[in-house]
Amino acid sequence: MNYARKQKEILERLEALSWAGESPASSVPLSSDFENDARLCLTFLSFLPPAIKETVTTLIEELKALDTNQYYYLPESLHITIQNVRRIADPPTFTAADITAADRAFQESIAAENLRPIRFHLSGLLLLPTSLAVTVFTDKTYGDFVKALRQNLTKHKIPDNKSYISDDIVFGNITIARFGAPPSITLKERVTELKETFSGGEYLAEDICLVTTSAVCHPEFTTIRQSYKLK
Repeated sequence: MNYARKQKEILERLEALSWAGESPASSVPLSSDFENDARLCLTFLSFLPPAIKETVTTLIEELKALDTNQYYYLPESLHITIQNVRRIADPPTFTAADITAADRAFQESIAAENLRPIRFHLSGLLLLPTSLAVTVFTDKTYGDFVKALRQNLTKHKIPDNKSYISDDIVFGNITIARFGAPPSITLKERVTELKETFSGGEYLAEDICLVTTSAVCHPEFTTIRQSYKLK
């Protein structure tokens, strides 16, 4: 079984367990005011390039018309999370020293794994009780790098404080909406249709950022702490 197939199986399991009322992985709870939510996290991410961003924004506009009660990501906020370091909290659970340690861990991981630009393939949607995302698939090289990064974060005494449905299979996603209330029936029906048909294309991620940001990566709460160029 190839790595993308394993990623898909994990995503399907995550969705099923979440709707069954279990908590197989860390998640952001419902909120009525994500736009002004000042809780901050520390994370590594890849912002979407213009062409991919346009495709995803078009999808968001379609879905927004079906349920206006949710928070939909701004175009400039769209990203793929590479690796969380500290979950959102107010006050934040990280310090300037933690940011420095995370930077060091990432640079060591790049060197050790000889990381090249990462190819991301956008295909399908993931609907959870509190959010909606475009699912992103990669090859095993990406998973190996993320696991090495997690080990280095632990070595530098700033281990990732999220929980995951699988520590072995690593997948990506682009969160496009966070919910303030349960999603409408019309939204859920349309997402069901798009789960197997939506294709957002693919791109080669050369630029990775270490950022402090809010739950929805709102520009007013986002600060790029370090940038990395993969070659």
